[in-house]
Amino acid sequence: MEVEYALNTLYMLITAALVMWMAAGFTMLEAGLVRRKNTAEIVTKNIGLYSIACFMYLLCGYMAMYPGAAFAGGFMPAFDFGFGDTVADTVEDGYGYAESADFFFQVVFVATACSIVSGAVAERMNQWPFFALVVFIAAFIYPVQGYWNWGGGFLKADGYSDFAGSVSFNDESLLTWVSVFIFVTLAMLITVAVFISLLAKRRFIMVIKLLQL
Repeated sequence: MEVEYALNTLYMLITAALVMWMAAGFTMLEAGLVRRKNTAEIVTKNIGLYSIACFMYLLCGYMAMYPGAAFAGGFMPAFDFGFGDTVADTVEDGYGYAESADFFFQVVFVATACSIVSGAVAERMNQWPFFALVVFIAAFIYPVQGYWNWGGGFLKADGYSDFAGSVSFNDESLLTWVSVFIFVTLAMLITVAVFISLLAKRRFIMVIKLLQL
């Protein structure tokens, strides 16, 4: 029991450490894609978001994501600002790994989610409004959606399974097909919007050239 517990905990820590290094990769990627004058701001955002995300998830996010049996099958968890009350654990708890290791595993994904948003709004959003958005993501968005499945929420109660955090699937569920339809439709709309924008821009340039003649 102790050996299995130790190996599971070690595996979670190693995988979490690998995910943590994604922050460095996102930082270098974003710094290489923006203009030189914005490089320092991008680096500051990525360092700052990691600090803010870890603090907010420790403050209330982890407790909200795993609220316990009292909120099983629910839609909204409790936010009691326990500040890490759930990270003390022993082998006898029955999780098969240290709960503190699970906190580390989850918090690096919280920060990674915020890093993805950082890349999406690079050069489009000021630093302090972005940090406010990070607070909202780490304290509310990620814990709530994580609770729906991993924390025993309504999706878990309906028999859903989660594949790498992408979306919760059930072969016989209407919600599965609705979610896939929404994602595909959104991707198509974005593609069409980009195409129309490029086409309109090209036609505008052609009109300008004709007027100049």
